[in-house]
Amino acid sequence: MSSSVVRGTSSPSREDRPTADFSATLVLISSRSTVGVHIFANDPPEGDRPWVSMLSRPRQNLVATLSMWSIFALSLFATLASCSPGETPRSTASFARTSATIVQPTGATYPINLIFVAEADDAIWTNLTGIVLSDDLSVPPGDFTVARGDDADGVTLGNVTFTVAIPPTGLSFHTVGLVFAGSSTIIQVPVGGWSLTGAPADDFVSEDAGADVVGMPRCTTADFPVPDAVASVQRFDPGSPDVRADEVSLDARSHTVTAELACEGDFDFRVMSPAIDYTDDSGKTHTARLAPVSIGFQDVTDADLQRIASR
Repeated sequence: MSSSVVRGTSSPSREDRPTADFSATLVLISSRSTVGVHIFANDPPEGDRPWVSMLSRPRQNLVATLSMWSIFALSLFATLASCSPGETPRSTASFARTSATIVQPTGATYPINLIFVAEADDAIWTNLTGIVLSDDLSVPPGDFTVARGDDADGVTLGNVTFTVAIPPTGLSFHTVGLVFAGSSTIIQVPVGGWSLTGAPADDFVSEDAGADVVGMPRCTTADFPVPDAVASVQRFDPGSPDVRADEVSLDARSHTVTAELACEGDFDFRVMSPAIDYTDDSGKTHTARLAPVSIGFQDVTDADLQRIASR
């Protein structure tokens, strides 16, 4: 993780900034509040850099917190529900490696998105009956969704999505266990490194920042809204060990911090939880958290599919 000291307390106006040679968008992918749609997909206004856009989506059901007995029950259910209990379905699905460092208000929920690629007739599309995250936290049937996406060179993009309530002690995992119909075996698959922790709601720059999850297609230069009271920013912390902020500046007129982000590490996708150290109009210093930002999920290319398939 690399945090950057702001190189100045002001930056050129939005009109004076050079036009970026890409059309990236920060999109709100989850929210507990209802907000308006504001997406600049191919033509950012005034030739501007990526801007935090908002797209509300209803929260999914909370993930059930299960004991080891419940995990056993998942496997038992899978076996009893199978038409051929003697067969163990085979899955060759390959999951993306995601570096996710997620900080949300204590007691909040977070939408997990596990990207994978698999053959069109793989068991994961129809026979997945449970997901095990830890010894006492699992996702039972009905509380997760398996979605099918585009095909490329014999493999199909897919994702497993579910919402997890962040435990008071936090949650971290590098693998997830998959339970298939017809098998009592929990198959562990690597998914990168996920860390979810809670923080006081007052630590966030706004109530929305504590409720929202925004996304950008790749590591690039982006603008982050900050409180109106921010007079200067001393430090921008990307909030990820695999994202670096090379250049950071504050535009006091538009109340935004512009950060030039660079991705590090051998990961397919990333989630960061930025924070800033700033001084307000009265001269007091503060630290504030911004909304978590997912990187890469909104723009999966054929090259991404082939890289994930080769893991």
